[in-house]
Amino acid sequence: MPKDNIELKLRRCSFKYIVGVDEAGRGPLAGPVVAVAVLIKFKIQNATLPAGRQECKIATKSCAATSLLCAIQDSKLANSKLQIQDSKKLSARKREEVFEALKNHPKILWGKGMVSAKVIDRINIWEATKLATKRAIKNLEKKTGKRLPKKKTLVIVDGNLKIESGYFEASIIKADQKIPECILASIFAKVIRDRLM
Repeated sequence: MPKDNIELKLRRCSFKYIVGVDEAGRGPLAGPVVAVAVLIKFKIQNATLPAGRQECKIATKSCAATSLLCAIQDSKLANSKLQIQDSKKLSARKREEVFEALKNHPKILWGKGMVSAKVIDRINIWEATKLATKRAIKNLEKKTGKRLPKKKTLVIVDGNLKIESGYFEASIIKADQKIPECILASIFAKVIRDRLM
């Protein structure tokens, strides 16, 4: 898990919630596409999202990385040897370990969205991925018990996909290697899809 930039001294962040989104199944020729949206509950202190795009990425990573560290450190997982990184860099067994350890963590909320192969064939994989992602965010909102505040929520999407979620969005290439929420989303989505297949 990336730990760089956690100690950056920045102004207060304008976003209260950071949601990371990733999908599995966009490349394969068979099966559904599965998207997962992850929100880690935490309080942001001394962080900001400056106007510059590069600084925005750094500040976002700082907030999110700190949140995930806190979520793990104040749980029974602190002494575990979980490997939290891009799902493609983990074995199936390691992905399962992370999923089972964190899927019910009280500070980690997540929702899944799925689109079947039949629908993919009808609307194309690009639109199906957007639809699965929107469904994942809606399911996440159900778990929070409310719609997240529009002006206080940042949705970080892995890659260059624009999903038109209704929230402020940041598309970041390789977010599943940099942003902890997206890293978890990539792991959860891969495990869920693998189990379906």
